[in-house]
Amino acid sequence: MGAVVVACLPLSSLFACIAPIPGIIAIILGAIAKRDIEARGGAQEDWKRARRGMILGIVGTAIYFVMLAFGILLSIGIGLLGSF
Repeated sequence: MGAVVVACLPLSSLFACIAPIPGIIAIILGAIAKRDIEARGGAQEDWKRARRGMILGIVGTAIYFVMLAFGILLSIGIGLLGSF
């Protein structure tokens, strides 16, 4: 069991480093798409699709940072408990 955990550590740390990048890219591309759609008078459905992408990017990035803060606080709490 321990070997499986040790084998997965590099993958989890890699994911933790790059996790917010797709969300940030979605926010940027959604903003660019909305600007282009408004400039050329695109369809309402295209505008909704761009807005949906931006919202999902914001939500995904926010969830990542909330979980990161939770993990940091949990680590601090466990560290404080271990010192007693």
